[in-house]
Amino acid sequence: MTRLDDYRKVGGTYRVPSTSRAWNLYGAGLENLRLEAMPMPKPAADQLLVRVDAVGVCASDWKMISQGSSHARMKGRDLAAEPTVPGHEVSMTVVGLGKALVFGWAVVFAAGYKGFFIERGAEGVGQATTESVVLSIALIIALDCVFAFLLY
Repeated sequence: MTRLDDYRKVGGTYRVPSTSRAWNLYGAGLENLRLEAMPMPKPAADQLLVRVDAVGVCASDWKMISQGSSHARMKGRDLAAEPTVPGHEVSMTVVGLGKALVFGWAVVFAAGYKGFFIERGAEGVGQATTESVVLSIALIIALDCVFAFLLY
């Protein structure tokens, strides 16, 4: 497997690095745009960690770079103390996620699945609600076992 294949699959020998790089904007003009290394954050329980594969820079980004703090989205923000990273057209890959986020998806899946097949009016809604709660609990227990097996 080549390094590119490994990178694309986010598997194999690919590991999330301890640092990332970002173009931080500290004020108006290209001279205030700096490429800096930053520590890689760990996702909180309700967050995703994504690897940015590509970023498009469009006219609004160039406008923000040229105007700095006077740009409409940056009004009242001290870019020297709190820089921003331009670019909002992003291609990314999920490389980490919080456990609670997965559990939340399991609950949404269970409720959506059971809700899709509701029949018999209010009685059917009550039964589907009960079934979705039971299914959610079962999914969370199963996913917790999977996480325990994979992570510990």
